[in-house]
Amino acid sequence: MKDLVLSQFLNPKYSDLSISCGDEVFPAHRNILCPQSKYFEVACSSRFKESNGEIILENCNPVLIKKTLKFLYTGDYTYDDADTEQYPNPSRKTTTTNFQYCQAFFHAQMYAQGDYFQINELKKKAKDYFMKSFLEHPDRDTFSSSIIEVTSSTGEHDRGLRDLVVQLTTDNLKIVRDGDNPILCDGLLESVPKFMLEVWFSTLDKCAKYQRQQYGYY
Repeated sequence: MKDLVLSQFLNPKYSDLSISCGDEVFPAHRNILCPQSKYFEVACSSRFKESNGEIILENCNPVLIKKTLKFLYTGDYTYDDADTEQYPNPSRKTTTTNFQYCQAFFHAQMYAQGDYFQINELKKKAKDYFMKSFLEHPDRDTFSSSIIEVTSSTGEHDRGLRDLVVQLTTDNLKIVRDGDNPILCDGLLESVPKFMLEVWFSTLDKCAKYQRQQYGYY
């Protein structure tokens, strides 16, 4: 059954739904998308007859849509430089010009896709990939762009990646605040004050916990 579903990915045969995004048109199948995504379930039930089986996604990145569809058909998605280089300009401004080489940024975008299309399993997968890649090869541009993407791509109520970046940053301050030109720069903290405040509180809590353990205060 798994191989059968996989064989239908981007396969126009038996397709009863088309998804248009920019210049791309992706053939899809309602019985695969709708059970996994509330967005597509509602779209197909409310607009399907009027749209002749077509869902038009405006202001979306075709690469991210394709990756989202791949997840719905396979349960996974991949990061591929060749794909992401086709669309080097994200919708939100960041401090990096080479976001396609920043895996954490890409996985943050995929997390936002899961949020937008209401695919909880995609959010879980993207969060796992983000955690593994966030500080894998850290530099100022990739770190900053990832933080900005996380804090701007989902609502404040969604703490999935927000709490994670605060935790990872706090746990690795010796790396991100090292030297005269640190990865976690003052400019980033000023531009994302909410993130700065959360890191400050997290660091304060860690210091307080250390002092209680060190001096026997409980």
